[in-house]
Amino acid sequence: MIKFIFILFFGQQDSLKVDIPTVEISSTRLNAHQVSKKHSVGVDSNTLLLSRGINIGDILTRNTNIFAQSSENFSQDLRLSIRGYGMRSAFGIRGIKIVVDGIPESTPDGQGDVDNVESSSISNINILAGPANSVYSNATGGVIEMSTYNPTCNFEVNSNTLIGSFGLLKQSLSIGSKSKNNIFSVNLGSLNFDGYRSHSKHTNFNSQIKWISAFTPKISNQMIVNAFYNPTSQDPGGLLLEEVASNPRQGRSQSILFNAGENMWQYKLSNLINIKTSNLSELFISFFTQKRDFQNRLPFRNDGAVAFVRNIYGAQTGFKKRKLFMVDDLLQVGIETDYQKDERNRFVNLNGENGALTLDQDEIFRSLGTYLSYSANFKKWDLLLSGRYENIQITLRDQFLSNGDQSGDKSYVPFTGSMRLGYNFTNQWSVNASLISGFETPTLTEIINNPEGFGFANIDPAYTQGWELMTQFKASNHSIKLTGYQYQSSNELVPYQVAGQIGRVFFRNGGKSDRIGLEGEIHSQFTSWFSSILSGSINQFNLSADLTSSAKVLAGIPENNLRAAIILSPTKVTNIMVDFIGNGSIYADQNNTIKIAPQRGLNFHADYTFTTKHFSITPTFGGRYMLSEFNYNNILINAAANRYYEPLSRMSWYFKMAMSFKNDFTK
Repeated sequence: MIKFIFILFFGQQDSLKVDIPTVEISSTRLNAHQVSKKHSVGVDSNTLLLSRGINIGDILTRNTNIFAQSSENFSQDLRLSIRGYGMRSAFGIRGIKIVVDGIPESTPDGQGDVDNVESSSISNINILAGPANSVYSNATGGVIEMSTYNPTCNFEVNSNTLIGSFGLLKQSLSIGSKSKNNIFSVNLGSLNFDGYRSHSKHTNFNSQIKWISAFTPKISNQMIVNAFYNPTSQDPGGLLLEEVASNPRQGRSQSILFNAGENMWQYKLSNLINIKTSNLSELFISFFTQKRDFQNRLPFRNDGAVAFVRNIYGAQTGFKKRKLFMVDDLLQVGIETDYQKDERNRFVNLNGENGALTLDQDEIFRSLGTYLSYSANFKKWDLLLSGRYENIQITLRDQFLSNGDQSGDKSYVPFTGSMRLGYNFTNQWSVNASLISGFETPTLTEIINNPEGFGFANIDPAYTQGWELMTQFKASNHSIKLTGYQYQSSNELVPYQVAGQIGRVFFRNGGKSDRIGLEGEIHSQFTSWFSSILSGSINQFNLSADLTSSAKVLAGIPENNLRAAIILSPTKVTNIMVDFIGNGSIYADQNNTIKIAPQRGLNFHADYTFTTKHFSITPTFGGRYMLSEFNYNNILINAAANRYYEPLSRMSWYFKMAMSFKNDFTK
């Protein structure tokens, strides 16, 4: 099946950028006219390069727009929150759209993970914080777009070897070639990690082939094949606070007894086409198909083993036209469809082995969306209008009929939109204001986890509306950006656990929420070799009209965070970065009775590059030292029996060796 990618909204500068004769395709919905460029945030090159790189979380945790957890528990997957959205996820990334090389990495129902994205191959990251449903479906928290490595000469080979604390060994190899009309690359990677705690071992293997070609001066194509195999991901489970104090490296006894964790494999095929119909108009087409075979074991007996086969197909097509009404404007229209089917089984968990079948059902998520975006720059004004209409169908087909037929259907037809208006006082100073709305369906996993038995859980989608105000000032060597926002959401989805099934997460609608926040960042280049980054945020995320708790603050989200980094480059081949990262206190439970102390740490990174005509080698040494008394890789929100805590090591180190060979035979 096929997924057409038209590139829409937030008026991409070139959703598919084709540069003939040196062909290159860059798909993005975030880079458009000035108003949308200013609202999206690019991860700076120092943060991208000067990181450990065990996974994408090592990079994203340094961005104060994002709160990241579970970067070292691969069974739970990396968990991200943007402006309070996404942290409810029991595993993986929820409510934040992940896009890699122009193709959605998130599932149609809004669940995402990035284990199959090789972090060493990422060349660019762009972040749009806050509700972005008029850009992508199920993106109330925002959008994270990434681009992977493209070779820069006729032939090149790059390798990375990373070793570190707690049995860390990561290796990657990329081979590529760039000619006049073709770019071709192969990426291979593997990761082995014993983990800080008992029962936290992880192993995976990753591969990707990417081919970008200009068939004619007007037709360009990008094809990517990705395969991922994860034979082992153990889950050490949550601890009591007294267990953390006595031995933070222990795994929960139930997790070890029932062999809690997961294993999986998946493949993904995508194709992205750009056709220039004229100098001012383009047609976009893309498709993707993905299959995942997944097994999971939870730390309890009944329904404690899960297996599903997931098939996803998507298609999107659209058209964009420049100079429609004025010299600098852009109109984009398009239609997209996605289909997801999970064939799910549950079993009795017999100490890590599958016992009797307890559930057999098919879960289907279908969506059909159409969208329109218009952006324009007129003198000192910037304008962006966008809207999206969707038809969403969720179906449950019960195949386990001994306890009755639990089949059912749900449907939603949301309309979301945004309006952004900007004014440029000078070339250095601008102000932008936005009105936005959002809509977020429960994922299939959330809506079929019913604490009352089988069938759909009694939960509804969440709706969001709000505003943003941003000002930005740029001087020759400094830039300052301030963003304030307020969002109100109804039917806020809140996670919880029940006794006897610790590790399985259920959801309920928790009333209304009100999110108010202020974000700031300052980038300074003091000299050619000395620069700094200072960024942070403060927020007040309240939950009201929730009849099941007395909460006033949303659980799982820090009330503030701060990053202060110093980057030194005393020579062209030397880089040193030291940064302080601090996250404020958070509540672990929705009743606001368990408060986690602030987490603060220092990171250090230093590298030096030795070069010859065609060859370079870069050794790197780095590490982390936590300043807090107790440190956590993850906080399990509303966990039963007070098992909230997944400890993190106070200190860790790593050593990385990167080697590169490049030869441009045409020169």
